[in-house]
Amino acid sequence: MYNKQIKILWIIGIVIHLLAAWYSSGYFHVDEHFQLIEYANYCIGNIQSSDLPWEFNANMRPTLQVYVFYFIVKFFGLFGLKNPFILAAFSRMLSALFALFTIHLLGKTLFSKESKQYLIFISISLFLWFMPYQHVRFSSENWSAIAIVLSIVFLLKDKYAIAGVFSALAFAFRFQAAFFIVGIVLWLIFIKKNNWKYCIQFVISGLLIFALSIISDYLFYGKWVISSYIYFYENLIVGKAAEFGTEPFYYYFIKVIEQGIAPFGLLILFTFGFAAFKFPKHLIIWACVPFIIGHIAIGHKELRFLFPLVYFVPLFLIWFYNEFQVKIKNTLVLKYILIALLIINFIALPVSSLKSSNPRISLLNCHYANKKEKIFCLKQNPYFDHLWYNFYISDTICKQWQIIENSDSIAKGNLLIVPNYKLKNEKGFTKVYSQIPSFLESTNKTHWLERSNFWSVYRKD
Repeated sequence: MYNKQIKILWIIGIVIHLLAAWYSSGYFHVDEHFQLIEYANYCIGNIQSSDLPWEFNANMRPTLQVYVFYFIVKFFGLFGLKNPFILAAFSRMLSALFALFTIHLLGKTLFSKESKQYLIFISISLFLWFMPYQHVRFSSENWSAIAIVLSIVFLLKDKYAIAGVFSALAFAFRFQAAFFIVGIVLWLIFIKKNNWKYCIQFVISGLLIFALSIISDYLFYGKWVISSYIYFYENLIVGKAAEFGTEPFYYYFIKVIEQGIAPFGLLILFTFGFAAFKFPKHLIIWACVPFIIGHIAIGHKELRFLFPLVYFVPLFLIWFYNEFQVKIKNTLVLKYILIALLIINFIALPVSSLKSSNPRISLLNCHYANKKEKIFCLKQNPYFDHLWYNFYISDTICKQWQIIENSDSIAKGNLLIVPNYKLKNEKGFTKVYSQIPSFLESTNKTHWLERSNFWSVYRKD
């Protein structure tokens, strides 16, 4: 019944995700770059171990995903493609394709493909304002989330060996997935009450992947280590994680509301609580609850630690909507609430999906392509500090770009980096680079672009 609408949604959703993969260059958190891409850059031989963060010498970071990026670089290098910005974009596109495939499998496992619920699930998964941005991240959080969702899908299909593989992959990508796995194992024992034969299949297949991750660590670090144990010891026993700050137990609740755009953040919190109360025996609830409790219990907290939960948000919303729609008496109220949420969502969606994730990295693309023109910086140099991105550019000339106070003071033909999306007086200049698609300027009715951290580049005519 809904086949045509679903096909249209998928086509639009795929296009948005590919655009998000292309435009959201950089990272959400530094670990997405320095613990993965720069580690792979070290494997390639472009940098020394001294250029890596302290975790390298501690041998405490997982390396399986590092080799994924390593092979992306090597594969495209066979065809002469060496542009680091395009290679990074391909890694995000790969993440997006895996995410979309996972959403499809989860949706058709939970709902009939011809049902209205599947249609709603796909719509939310593809178009909720923060979803495309999260799905394209080449981060340990995203890849671990994809693996744990696939593990749950195969458990619901009673395919325990395959589920064990994906649970172990989730752990190999991000060690905090252990909280998910604890919940899954407890569900198998107390709710599913499986024959031990199936539990053993789950464990053995998982141990095989765990062994593969140890081999990966050996190849990377040059010695036999169990990075997961070292990670646990350094962060929780020695207390390294706490050195980066600790937060109270209610931190995540506040952050979800703040960063989730208030109505959506509140709705996500409320619908999860409703889902846990309404479906206490569901595998997804058993997987999510220990994951949340575990992160609340740990002192060092960051909102990104909960990002693996985003794949389940559409399900929580559907469960709540089904119950709410039946019980509410005034359907007109529900209609207006949904309209308001849709308006907010489709304003936030392009902003979240199509802007640069890290403006300073995408700005390096301009310097990478520029070989002759002299570059000046208006008011400030983006690369004044100690951070450096060796994968994208190997020289440090950017730190020496001259800062000028007036845009009229540069000679014809030179480039000017502007710390805004637009130069106030563009007369005599031509914009040659922007970090946002031009059509997004039409959304600037509230002047949000002026309040955002964008860079642009102009050439003096």
